[in-house]
Amino acid sequence: MRDLLKIDLKRVCKDTLFLVLLILAGVFAFVGPILMKAAFSFINIEDIAENFVFAKSMFFDSFSVSSNMGIITPILLTVVICKDVSHGTIRNKIISGHSRTSIYLSRFITLCVYMVGIMLVHALLTLGFSLMFFNYQPKPFEWVDFWYILVSVGFNVLVYVLVSALLAFLTVSMKTAGLSIVLYISALFLFIVVGVVTNLSVSLSFEEPSKFLLFLDNANAFSSSIIGAGSSYTTFELLSLTLPNLLLSGAFFSLGLLIFNKRDLK
Repeated sequence: MRDLLKIDLKRVCKDTLFLVLLILAGVFAFVGPILMKAAFSFINIEDIAENFVFAKSMFFDSFSVSSNMGIITPILLTVVICKDVSHGTIRNKIISGHSRTSIYLSRFITLCVYMVGIMLVHALLTLGFSLMFFNYQPKPFEWVDFWYILVSVGFNVLVYVLVSALLAFLTVSMKTAGLSIVLYISALFLFIVVGVVTNLSVSLSFEEPSKFLLFLDNANAFSSSIIGAGSSYTTFELLSLTLPNLLLSGAFFSLGLLIFNKRDLK
């Protein structure tokens, strides 16, 4: 299993598309803050912008699955991962004595490592460039903010573990990378639409929103608006951000493994 994982990690790292992802991560991290700064300078409202634009929001927005890198990274990694099938690598692994379970697990871990790694690099670069032009937040930075960052980043990591589990499932279920990508984009769009509906229902509610509605709104990994938006999390928020992601990740992983074990690889 360890040797198999090393091979998969090295294969992705050597692929040209991985270099493309790293370049894009740096470009988008730089372009966003610099364009925003230039726009405020052009219309002479820099003083006003200092009270409304902060590096904190840019940092956490960069993790969004609907952001530039949030969309591009899963697509390009899917293309790289699916080369296993087109190049006959999977059959060679099985012939070499590796079990299908270890092959699938290695694919999932590889997706997680690169998905989380690239998004973290992009987010940290975004934070670094943003701090060159804007304050981190309206109030002075304290130790409690540091722990809030760690917890919030942890939630974003869980989101991309879920994305990795979904992609692992799709790439073994579909025959081509193109179809896997189309279905992933469709699922992303569906989750975002549901998120918009639940978010509007919570925002426009004349009475206190039900716990169930709040749970649905918080639990939607593809459109949750509370990660990084405050300064602390309630127990209810911690549970609604953690449990659904873990359960869905486990479900996609298990279903993908079941399909892969029964799939004809001839």
